[in-house]
Amino acid sequence: MIRKTKLSQAITGVILAQAAIAVEAAELEEVIVTATKRAESMQDIPVAVQAVNGEAMEQLGVSTFDEYIKFLPNVTQQGRGPGRNEIYIRGVATEQSNTTVSSVQGSAPQVALYLDEQPVSFGARNLDVYAADINRVEVLPGPQGTLFGASSQSGTMRLITNKPEQGEFFGGIDATMGLTKGGDESASIEAFVNIPLTDNLAARVVVYNDEQGGWIDNVTGRWNDNDLDLIQVINRNQISSASTISPTAEVIRSDNSALTEEDWNEATYRGGRVSLSWDLSDDWNVLVQHTEQELETSGTWEYSPVREEDQSQLYSPDRLEDDFGLTTWTVTGRIAELDIIYTGGFLDRDVFNITDYTLYTFGGGYQAYYLGSPFSYTAGGAQVLHDFTKRYVDNTENERTSHEFRISSDPDRTLSFTAGVFIDDIETNSTGAFQYDGAVDAGFDVAVTPGGGGGITTGIPREGVGNTNPRSASTIFVNDFTRKEEQFAYFGEITWRITDDFSVRVGARDYDLDFEFQGATGSSFFCKNVDPSGLGPAATFAGPTQGVRPDGTIGCDGNSFDNHVTQRLRNIGGTGFVNGVDGAVIAAKGLGADGVLNQSDTIARIAADWHINDNVMLFATWSEGFRPPVTNRNAGNFSANQSGPFEGYFVPAVALTDEMTNYEIGVKGDFFDGSLRLNATYYDSEIEDLQTTRFDPSNVAFLVFIENVGDAEVRGIDADFTWLATENLTISGAMAWVDSEITRLNPQLQGIAAPVGSELPYTGDFSFNIRARYDFRVEALDADAYVQVAVARTDDSFAGIIGNAYLAEDVATRIYGQRTGLKIKEHNGTFGSSSVATALPDSIGLTPDGQFFKNARYVQEAYTLINLAVGIQLDNLGIELFVDNVNDEEAIVHISTFDYVPTVSTNRPLTGGIRLSYDFN
Repeated sequence: MIRKTKLSQAITGVILAQAAIAVEAAELEEVIVTATKRAESMQDIPVAVQAVNGEAMEQLGVSTFDEYIKFLPNVTQQGRGPGRNEIYIRGVATEQSNTTVSSVQGSAPQVALYLDEQPVSFGARNLDVYAADINRVEVLPGPQGTLFGASSQSGTMRLITNKPEQGEFFGGIDATMGLTKGGDESASIEAFVNIPLTDNLAARVVVYNDEQGGWIDNVTGRWNDNDLDLIQVINRNQISSASTISPTAEVIRSDNSALTEEDWNEATYRGGRVSLSWDLSDDWNVLVQHTEQELETSGTWEYSPVREEDQSQLYSPDRLEDDFGLTTWTVTGRIAELDIIYTGGFLDRDVFNITDYTLYTFGGGYQAYYLGSPFSYTAGGAQVLHDFTKRYVDNTENERTSHEFRISSDPDRTLSFTAGVFIDDIETNSTGAFQYDGAVDAGFDVAVTPGGGGGITTGIPREGVGNTNPRSASTIFVNDFTRKEEQFAYFGEITWRITDDFSVRVGARDYDLDFEFQGATGSSFFCKNVDPSGLGPAATFAGPTQGVRPDGTIGCDGNSFDNHVTQRLRNIGGTGFVNGVDGAVIAAKGLGADGVLNQSDTIARIAADWHINDNVMLFATWSEGFRPPVTNRNAGNFSANQSGPFEGYFVPAVALTDEMTNYEIGVKGDFFDGSLRLNATYYDSEIEDLQTTRFDPSNVAFLVFIENVGDAEVRGIDADFTWLATENLTISGAMAWVDSEITRLNPQLQGIAAPVGSELPYTGDFSFNIRARYDFRVEALDADAYVQVAVARTDDSFAGIIGNAYLAEDVATRIYGQRTGLKIKEHNGTFGSSSVATALPDSIGLTPDGQFFKNARYVQEAYTLINLAVGIQLDNLGIELFVDNVNDEEAIVHISTFDYVPTVSTNRPLTGGIRLSYDFN
């Protein structure tokens, strides 16, 4: 949504609007947060936290996921558009997940996202909650595992909604219109009303609709005119060198002319929230809320760097429908001196996504087999290379139920405590189909059978499979997964006020996690050139499932394998890599014979705070955080490369929990009679067994898997300030200095990941922002007005942990006929196996001996954003004119190489507009 200001800007200022409201007193207002599971002043708790609340939210617009964090220097967003983003805090990151599989088969996020009391985090597809009628946002950097549990490894972000207020009727409406340079217009409207129903029952209703215009054009596809370059790239990636495309083959090129469109990356958020608050007595309250949201997008937020800026080259529609409903309930009360809270929630989310997958042609295995004809299992046998066009069609359902019960004692006592129980149950069902338009022409005609019939299936029904129906003829690969995660935890924290000025807090969390991954993967392998008469195979290389099916229909069901990890290990156990699933190696990792991965442990936190005086506090904290383990669907798959460090290597059954230990010291203070607020924290974090999503077809396997890559250390400084310079002028800012380093790599990652001593990705060394707001009186109109400017600077960062930039650059150059122009940073060492590089000795970025690609990563270059706004408040009517991205910066927000060539996600260009607001009571 095009807003006058963004919630991210609000967080940047950390209470800027409050400052403007309080200028008459020239003193900043107190900010109350619940970062410690009880309401406390932000300046009084030994926790680094940034927040915006209260009256500040009335002056500051709120919007979407990316706008929460755009101006937070210690928080990074990486992703591929609305509904497909992940958050990283303080530079703790490895690799952006590939959303084609990671919503069900990827790692859990490293940052927990909460809506009120409910966790709403999901891997690769964080719930993109539209921030309508938000009371405050709390950002808690550093491990928060003792109070917030799994995935609060490097931090927690909480969105706290406005609740119904008893006995008052009031409301408000906001409307915005904006126009983006080189793009479409955008418009939004949101409204809320607070209604007292009885003396002790109140309701609050919020509705919104936000239509965001696009600015990226999908243009006519353009491949390299040299067919041989395209063929060579495909041939060098084949799992088997026996099946390749002839160098003189006819190339049937993909055609996307029907999809060319200007400004095609559009997004619409619509939804609402209904809240009921019932005061049972002076001490007891029941709150019930339901939030419903629909997010629809079309087009892509990425452009191809070989084209002009803001141009994509896709061959399939790119569409997302992401709908969720969240029902929550909270009971609060008091018995004697104990505060009691029970809260729970049920989240139901449905995601339908079509993603262009055409570039897989130039990085995936078996492309010569799937797209080449006539069929010949010999080198150079295929004389025709058929249409490259591919797409991924995904249907994912998430259900999450959570319960928490906690009690807290009087915080003013010498000894006080908070203790609770947490239960969490997540189930994700996902069906994903990889469709190749050229497959039917290449000989995969398994859907053409007498009386109908169909294409491949997932085989014999297995536990965790939701759809056993035959798929379309163009479906080459299908995943049908069920992922289950269960958590039970006890947690608590004790505070000892040793003196009036010095306190110590000790907290712990004992947790027990179960992770189970089930389902099946099916492919059309062995289903090429099936004899349509059903009398036998028509090809010389045939599988056992061709011909007549058991039900009498004619076709080919393909081959499939079970994704139940221990069943899979049983099936391939004869290869000798493990002595049974109950052996010591597997059991030690918590994997049972039933396929359930169990992890239990206790983590702790110790903090001390010293109030030097009423306005300044020093604090120190030691804390731990964790991210849950996962199993791999291709567990036990032997590495395709069995030389050097890969000798005897196989895909691990389990990616273990990665754990963080954090040390930090900080200061919080109000100075100069409360006109300056300054908070700063120094931290040093160590991460063990850091998880990463890995795709390594040249060495290991053509399926994505999760692995513990090694260890890392991150140290840095966070700081923010707000200064009421005069009664009219408020200046605020924030900065983050981050120094990250890979300290250990597993042997198989040496030559794949950036080497030891390199930086972690996605976060620059130094980032900052500064903002100024001048409030003044317009006596002629009897109105208040303001002018504000915000500047944010983000430093260079690396795109991912894998050092494959020269390989991706080489592929891009061969298929497009030109370099991308993106900045590349070389590291010491090599990338990948020699066979990939030497297959085409004239490749870009080779080592001096011509045997390897150099280990290198793309650089997401530094950028600066500037926003301006002027506004006036006439009684209940507010009017504002704004210009975002005044300098029209084309920022490289994210570079992805999951498509085998780099694609770039960027920010919205220069955008200007008007916002109107009206409050009533």
